[in-house]
Parts: sequence; structure tokens; C-alpha cells
Amino acid sequence: MRVLVCAAACMAACALPGSSQAPTPSQVLGTRLAAFAAAKTVAMVGHVSFGGVTYPVSLRVDDHGQASGSLGLDRVLVSALLTGGRTFLRGAAYYNAHGLATGGQWVLERDGSVVNLLAKLVDRKGLTKALLAAAGSAVVQGTGPDAGGVKTMKLTTPDVSVTAPAAGGPPTRIVTGVDTQLSDGFSDVQLDLSDYGKVAGIAAPDAFLDRAQPDTLPASYVAVIAPDTPFNFDECDRSGCTLSASFHNLGGKVGSATATFYVSRAGTTLASCDVAIPAAAHDAVVRTGCRVTFANDSPFTGNVRVRNPQ
Repeated sequence: MRVLVCAAACMAACALPGSSQAPTPSQVLGTRLAAFAAAKTVAMVGHVSFGGVTYPVSLRVDDHGQASGSLGLDRVLVSALLTGGRTFLRGAAYYNAHGLATGGQWVLERDGSVVNLLAKLVDRKGLTKALLAAAGSAVVQGTGPDAGGVKTMKLTTPDVSVTAPAAGGPPTRIVTGVDTQLSDGFSDVQLDLSDYGKVAGIAAPDAFLDRAQPDTLPASYVAVIAPDTPFNFDECDRSGCTLSASFHNLGGKVGSATATFYVSRAGTTLASCDVAIPAAAHDAVVRTGCRVTFANDSPFTGNVRVRNPQ
């Protein structure tokens, strides 16, 4: 009888399994990343690798699949907008390097690696799923460094590391191994996260250029001097020469451009003439010239400058 009474007392005093158990590190990781995925907005600063290319990023992302900020392309900083399912980029240096004159205006990008990259970054639920899949269940929970007086915790696996406030809330930093390939195509993820919930104010630009309609771009001509497009001196006499050259349009048909032909002797400009470059489609080559009047009584050199619409 005593044995039965003691056993009953023990059963009454002992907690039932699962009634007050602390969450496992794996569960904590899932909770923190879920808060990241569900936040109204978040700022992401760092870099990610996608398609074998590493992109520095500084973006504000909202919960409607929109983003605004900048990213590094070909070592050039480019402004970026993703809104209404459309991607816009702005960066004159970047586009000039790729043979497209934009006049510093926003450009609508319909496809390509950058469009795919931004679509993946704004999909925080997809990124969370990919991180959890890479982390697996062997998560270790430890103490992280203080950040601005706030105590943090670290949730780590061999492939994923997440830093978050110890008191709760979404993460402040996400890192993956350099060679860790996530299921969404990212690798070498290093993102500092902040400004959760702040108003993003993301909207499409009032005006933009459409690469699918290149003739709507500003005209942007460059002189092309080559064996099949030579710089010519014609009808030369004692009073001057007619100079001509070919011009390649890297832009479109918006605005007009002018070519200034000039002749020099011993580094001094003797005379010049101006002529409008004929309107041409994007990527087309046209030819024009004009007569320069000068005392053609000793050796000289000729050249041309182009003035494109601003």
C-alpha cells in the first residue's frame, strides 16, 4: 500500500513530458527566420552570389515583393527598383560600358540575371525555406556579440549562421558558407538586416526607358574610325577640305546630335564646321561631313567631336 501511495505522489509532482519544455535550437531558428519572412519591411545590406556572380546589395524590401536601393554590377553601383512586378535600373556608367546610352534615366529591364536576382531577394519566404533546408536539424545555440548594447544570440550549423536579439525578434544577420549552395540559387550570403517595419515608400519612376524599344532612348553617337568606315578628306584645295566620318548610334532617336569637324596645325585649331548627324535607329551607323575652310598651304590634321542631346 505504501509503495502505491508514493508512486501516486511522484506522478502528481512530476511535470508531464512536453508540458514546459524549452524550444530546441532548430525550432528557435525556424521562429526567428519566420519573423524575418513575415516582417512588413526590412533593410538588407551585404552581398550574395547568384549564378556564379557576387552582387553587393543595399536594399529595402517590403512584403509586397517590392524593393528599392542599389546593387553592384561590373564594379559599378547601380540604383535598383522592383515594383509592380517590373524591374528598373539606373546607372549611366554601367549602361555606357554595355553600349547603351541612357542619359542617366531609369531603364526597364524585362529579363536577365539581375531581374532574377531581385525577384529572389524580395521572396523572403523562399529565402527562409532555403536557409532552413541548408541548416537542417543540427543547430547549435550560443551567445552572440552585443550590438549597440543589445545582447544577441547565434544559431549556427556548418552551413548557416543566424544572429538575432537574445530577447526575441527577427535576425540581424544571416551568413552562409562561401560554397554553400541554397535551393533558391544563392550562395555566399552575407546580409545585415535592420529597420524592420519602417515605411519603404517604393514606387515606379514617373519616366523610364524601355530596352525592348531602343529607339525611344536618347540619341548617343560616337565616331567610328575603321578601315571600312574611314575618316575622309575630300575635295581639298587651297581654301580647305570636306571632312567626313561615320557615327555609331548607341542610343535611340530621341533628340538630335551634332558633329563638329575641325582641322589643326601644330596643336592649334585652324577652323571647324558643324553638321547635324542624321537620325538613325539604335545600333545603326550613319555617315556625314561638312567643308572646313582654312589656308591649306602646309600639313594639317583633322578630327571630329560629337555633341549628343543631354
